[in-house]
Amino acid sequence: MTHEALAQVLGTHRPGITVALHELERAEMIATRRGQITVTDRPRLIRAAGESYGLAEAEYKRLIGPFAPASGASGSRYRPNL
Repeated sequence: MTHEALAQVLGTHRPGITVALHELERAEMIATRRGQITVTDRPRLIRAAGESYGLAEAEYKRLIGPFAPASGASGSRYRPNL
């Protein structure tokens, strides 16, 4: 996912995404490569998110239903902690 695409999804400006990603990477909560973001310390990332953690997942579940990626999909072990 590009910084531009992430900015569009989040409804913000691309430069802010770049700054935020760099800060999270410096704190060793994520690792980035071209088009890829890997969470390296999920517990710290959740703590850093504070009260905002889980809001998007809860809204997705309310509107669409439980998240269940297709079998064999990348990241298929992800289960929102709701």
